[in-house]
Amino acid sequence: MNRNFNSLFSVLIHNDQSAIISRKDGIDINWRNFQSDIRKLCQKLCSEPVHNKYLVYCKSSYEFAVALFSVWHKGSVCVLPPNNSKEVLKMFESYVDAFITDQPDCDIKLEKIAPLQYGEEGCEEFNPLPENEIMLELFTSGTTGERKCIRKTIANLNSELFVLNNVFGSVLENTRTFSTVSHQHIYGLLHKILLPICTNRLFIDETYFYPEKMIADMIEGDSKSVIISGPAHLKLLPELVNLKTISKYCKAIFSSGSLLDTESSHRLSSQSGIYPIEVFGSTETGGVAWRSQTIDPGSEKWTPFPSIEIKKNEEGFLQVKSPFVFLEDPQDQWFTMGDIVEICSDNRFLLCGRGDRIVKIGEKRVSLEEMEKTLKSFPAVNSCKIFPITRKHGNYDRTVLACVVETSEAVNSKESKSLVAELKSLLLQYFTQTLVPKYWRFVQKIPLDPQGKTSMEELRKLFNSRTGNV
Repeated sequence: MNRNFNSLFSVLIHNDQSAIISRKDGIDINWRNFQSDIRKLCQKLCSEPVHNKYLVYCKSSYEFAVALFSVWHKGSVCVLPPNNSKEVLKMFESYVDAFITDQPDCDIKLEKIAPLQYGEEGCEEFNPLPENEIMLELFTSGTTGERKCIRKTIANLNSELFVLNNVFGSVLENTRTFSTVSHQHIYGLLHKILLPICTNRLFIDETYFYPEKMIADMIEGDSKSVIISGPAHLKLLPELVNLKTISKYCKAIFSSGSLLDTESSHRLSSQSGIYPIEVFGSTETGGVAWRSQTIDPGSEKWTPFPSIEIKKNEEGFLQVKSPFVFLEDPQDQWFTMGDIVEICSDNRFLLCGRGDRIVKIGEKRVSLEEMEKTLKSFPAVNSCKIFPITRKHGNYDRTVLACVVETSEAVNSKESKSLVAELKSLLLQYFTQTLVPKYWRFVQKIPLDPQGKTSMEELRKLFNSRTGNV
């Protein structure tokens, strides 16, 4: 059922001019203001030399939306960096033509353009966006830490937005969108910004880092809300705020980025009365399936979205055929994900772990998830992450395992050596000496990216220096 859905191709042409699109710093912004801001930025972009690709990074979600639609209506490609760190932005200096940002202090050797321009707006009419041209590029680090470019057409995005509205439209209707996740990533882009825009709903400009502030702002509103979040925030939510009355103000809680464990999902639902809706997918595939872990049998299974076909290959990896995926090779319509699955008779599926977390060390295969599970059984280990790194060994490179351990209390150098000895002893009960991690670091919090995923880039930095190797 198509509930009040305006196609992304022509949403700037067909809309209610007086309807509120966003709330920024406590001020409501309507469609007339939004279109005016887009025309002003378009006029600025058209006065510049011809640019084919614009890097866009904004802290403000509203200003990001202005930049995104301006670039698209100029007929250019919008390139989204995952963050605005100096190292990341430097990668794009020779890849794009200019940088649109609301952060003027960003250190980058590119022309910087502010999303909000002042002065007279142009009289340019909005035309439908081209359906099948690449208009968006996202860069993701994936599980290996290597940057990968993911391309999307407007048709890819619109197909997914249409399906999301059909599946979740009844719960989203007449709500405001609050988010703890960044719009620089596909999940936040779709659920926080584009879906509200295409369904004539208000999105809150701010990205909330403190859930207690988000709940306080939500309570002040005059209509119900939805929360777009991820496991990193949702696991802490019951500890930070009183959720007993949240159902008065909130209709739904969405989670994506990584899996929300059953215990956290049930704790959240028991306190709030709301069962979180999890969306499973990736930057490449967009959304693939969804679930809500209720007390009902089978609720741990994932239901594929309409228009998504699934199967698994001989190794058990999930394969997806989806209109949300940009096909680099039109002949190869099935995208293979890194997840091992069990497909059930009702066409739902169970996730059985990441297949790309089985690695070879010294000609021996090992499941990193199994090794992490073993370490987590040790009382002092809150969490851990194991991954392969390459180190010089004489005249050749050798791949070994490194382990980052999260502990409740800081561990000094002397304590770390003793703790490593105990952890190695534990692992040697189940794994051969060759497979046991050679490098260890102890932290009080494993670094996460804005999506709540483990930041492999930050983990690897912990091992850049030889200092503290144990």
